Amino acid sequence: MNRTAKLANQASVICFALSSASLLLIPFLEIGEELPRPAYWIAGIFWGGLLAGILLQITAAAKSRDAEKKPCRKARLMLIPAAVFALLLIVILLMQSKSVILLSADLALLLMSVELYFYLRRRDRI
Repeated sequence: MNRTAKLANQASVICFALSSASLLLIPFLEIGEELPRPAYWIAGIFWGGLLAGILLQITAAAKSRDAEKKPCRKARLMLIPAAVFALLLIVILLMQSKSVILLSADLALLLMSVELYFYLRRRDRI
């Protein structure tokens, strides 16, 4: 077991969680003609967390290349909520819902379930 790969994988989950949780702050913004300053902070947190998580996953993959491949059954279970949240997003968009709370919550949950899939898949293979 490679300690660096495990550490990078665990740090990626924190970055991914921060990225997904930042989407939950969008409904609390008061958007007028111009975007308020907190909107830029939220966007920075989202993209920073997402890119950092992706880079950490790439690092973990590179460090664990020689590890034996194990079946990742727990990771596949995370694809079920991801599919449900993706279908829910389609339904919300088809209903032309203007509820920012519903959209941001669904997107946050969808991203978190996909990100957890990659975390669990890598965790089982380290």
